[in-house]
Amino acid sequence: MKKYFIIFFIFFFFLTFLMAEDIDVNHIKYYLEKIVSFAPHPSGSKNIQKLRKFIIDELKKDGLVVKKDEFIADTPYGKIKMVNIVGILMGKSGGEVYLASHYDSKLFKKFKFVGANDSGSSTAALLELARVLSKKKNFFTYVFVFFDGEEAFGRDITDRDGLYGSKHFVKKLKEKGALSNIEAFILLDMIGDKDLQISRDNYSSKELFEIFSRCASIGGYPEIISPYPTYVIDDHTPFLKEGVKAIDIIDFNYGPNNSYWHTKEDNLKHVSTNSIYLVCKAILCMLRELESF
Repeated sequence: MKKYFIIFFIFFFFLTFLMAEDIDVNHIKYYLEKIVSFAPHPSGSKNIQKLRKFIIDELKKDGLVVKKDEFIADTPYGKIKMVNIVGILMGKSGGEVYLASHYDSKLFKKFKFVGANDSGSSTAALLELARVLSKKKNFFTYVFVFFDGEEAFGRDITDRDGLYGSKHFVKKLKEKGALSNIEAFILLDMIGDKDLQISRDNYSSKELFEIFSRCASIGGYPEIISPYPTYVIDDHTPFLKEGVKAIDIIDFNYGPNNSYWHTKEDNLKHVSTNSIYLVCKAILCMLRELESF
């Protein structure tokens, strides 16, 4: 029995290695720099419209079926039109795995907020994962969702401010009775820190985090996993409230004592494309393990 386990482990490691090699750091760099070129891009701005077109064009180029989920959000600044972007890769089964990020940036009036890490890093990662998975035969249907309106207009996310896109999206899925089709919901956010430390969000699925951690170890970079858990309110929260198995892959300690978060220091100088690359590798491994269940 031990012999067969070792053979399976070696095969799984080899398969993971082959899958991960498809991730291209140069593509990630291209996506990230293009996203940053549209900064700032808060919800409702002209710049987010330009970024939205770029994302849609890239998804279509990779053969995904793209849909726009438009809605009006009631914010502290009044009613603002927002648009979630949905890219679909059909698989063999009826099960769906969601891969998500927000693509809006925080609104600041006193300085130009670039948001290279928040939300540039995760948006770039999602585009790269879509590119790679579009070239493979997949068991699950992969749904890529780029949420608008994650950022609050006030200082912090509250029950009435922030997570506009994900709340709206979950409500629509619930009305359609489509939540039960979701095998897993994987959210990426702030994954570009040069000193990457992904903490386990205690609200998230323990099972999914264990798979992600195992994949990081198999890939040879266990150091990106922080031993310190955290609690995060993010775009996965509305899904968790509806009983969906969800996880937030996030490093919520950006710069010394989180000093780069939501400041002018969130720029390309402080973001590592290699960190994004490692997360993408672990996500591909994670998806293949989910498909093997």
